[in-house]
Amino acid sequence: MAEEATIDTENKEEPKKKSRKALKLWLGIGIPVLFCALIAGGIFAAHEYYEGKAVPGSRIGDVDVTGLKPASIEAEVQKLFDSTVITLEVDTGDASKEFLKTSVSPTDINMELDAAATARNVINKGNRTNIFVRYLPMYYKATALVMTYSPSAIREYLRKTFPEAFVDPVNPEVSYSENTGKFAVKPGTKGLDLSEEAMNEIALGVSKRPGAVDISLQALTTDPPVPDETAQQAADKADAMLEAELRFNTGNEKGSKTAKTSRKNIAKLLEFPTDDKTGQMNVTVSRAKAKDYVNGPLTERLGVAPTDQEAIEDGNGRVLLLIGTGKNGTKVADAAGVAAQIADALENGTALDLTVGLEVREFSTTPITPEDGERWAEVDLSKQRAYFYEGKELLRTCVISSGTSKHATRTGNFKVWLKVRKQNMEGGNVEDDSYYFTPNVEWISYFDHEIAFHYAYWHNNFGHPMSHGCINMKKDDAIFSYDYLKKGDRVIVHY
Repeated sequence: MAEEATIDTENKEEPKKKSRKALKLWLGIGIPVLFCALIAGGIFAAHEYYEGKAVPGSRIGDVDVTGLKPASIEAEVQKLFDSTVITLEVDTGDASKEFLKTSVSPTDINMELDAAATARNVINKGNRTNIFVRYLPMYYKATALVMTYSPSAIREYLRKTFPEAFVDPVNPEVSYSENTGKFAVKPGTKGLDLSEEAMNEIALGVSKRPGAVDISLQALTTDPPVPDETAQQAADKADAMLEAELRFNTGNEKGSKTAKTSRKNIAKLLEFPTDDKTGQMNVTVSRAKAKDYVNGPLTERLGVAPTDQEAIEDGNGRVLLLIGTGKNGTKVADAAGVAAQIADALENGTALDLTVGLEVREFSTTPITPEDGERWAEVDLSKQRAYFYEGKELLRTCVISSGTSKHATRTGNFKVWLKVRKQNMEGGNVEDDSYYFTPNVEWISYFDHEIAFHYAYWHNNFGHPMSHGCINMKKDDAIFSYDYLKKGDRVIVHY
């Protein structure tokens, strides 16, 4: 009997196979883990390599310092700082003028680099960067220079370099006009300045963009601290003070003098101090100027001027001749007290009618002494001697003969005005038997009209008055006098 086989395609048992889902699961987990492991390994390796160094992408200005240690970074930073050139351009606001320009190094404006601190910042900035981009060279990590600077030092440099950009504003001025008899205001003028922010902008530019730094600045106009309107108010107040009645007299006795202070003199006593912080201008009466007024114009009106004199000296303290006769005068007494009353009256807007006292005003004696190296001569009529000096140094002493009692030589302070080598001399009158004629007189130096030093060949009685007023001299002395004295040199004649 034959065997049967049954094929049941629905229930036929199939051999077992590996699951596709399991494979995908393993791949989904394994690849990322492997990738992460690779990244972690790369980061670890980069971390180990760049430990204590600048990470990739670290820059200072345009300088890449990747992989450099702090000491090398410091050197690069210093080199960059030293080569930095700052180009400054300033606009003063004047369209008719070109911009002001200059180039300067950081050290020229007292900037100081801290290279060590800058290097530390480079390292620290890399360490603070996100770990996943820390070592990517395309991820720039720019670090600014660490510097110290003084805004005032930068300002001082710019002020010297660009004086046109630093123009101090000028407050309005109040002055008295004699034409109008009132005070007038001269308006203030605006100034120019560069702000504190401009100084900081220069430093910030060097810090962030070392190398070639271009900075453009705008000068700002500045107003005067005191407005014109405030000055006008002060002028109006001063005009009111000019109306004050200030009268003075020296008493009711015979010969009393009186004086009234003019608007012009009152105006000279007023001052207009300003306070730039508050923008105020005040009107004050100067006690010092009021005292000068009392000692000056008021004393001239009420007192008597002294007669002063001059003392001709030889340079060693010896008075040779007094020019004029000194005489005391009078002046207003207690000048400070009178000045205080004037100031009070003006400040309070009250009239003043004051009787003042007078006190002695002493005459002065002005010494006239020879200058160093000055050529001059002294004639002592009492001693019948002539002395020739250079400054204080006596060069020569001569025995002379001056004018007789009938023809006395005049004393005084004279100057040589003419020199004649030889001439005939004549003078006097035939009627009174004083006529004289002397031919061929030599070595003549005129100093007081027709009076002169000259050689007297007709007598030998030197040491006694003999002449018609001239200074007779021996030949050698006359030659010395003629050669030594020049036109314009002084001759002092005295007893």
